[in-house]
Amino acid sequence: MGIKSSYPINTFESIQKCLNMGSDGVEFDVQLTSDSVLVAYHGTDLSESTNLSGKISELTWAEVKDAKYKTTPYLDYKIISVNSIFSRFKNYMISAIPWTVKSLIIMHIKVNI
Repeated sequence: MGIKSSYPINTFESIQKCLNMGSDGVEFDVQLTSDSVLVAYHGTDLSESTNLSGKISELTWAEVKDAKYKTTPYLDYKIISVNSIFSRFKNYMISAIPWTVKSLIIMHIKVNI
């Protein structure tokens, strides 16, 4: 989830802030788009907290990737794919120790049946 008071939950910045503060790990929610891209997002419907509407499971990544959070002060933050999160952390160091050694990331994968 991350640090909700500073960043929207389930964003790279929120996860990064937690890890920089020395947390042992983070948890974030994962949804699956209609074209099988995993995205970090808590709810199932984008209208809950973004400028777009529709269920993530019924939209493609191309449609979802431009969704921005609609609540101040989070207006500049976008939905991010899980691949992007891990790609951005690939060479990320926390206190000179690779994050993969020091931190645990738990993904809460939500399935819409």
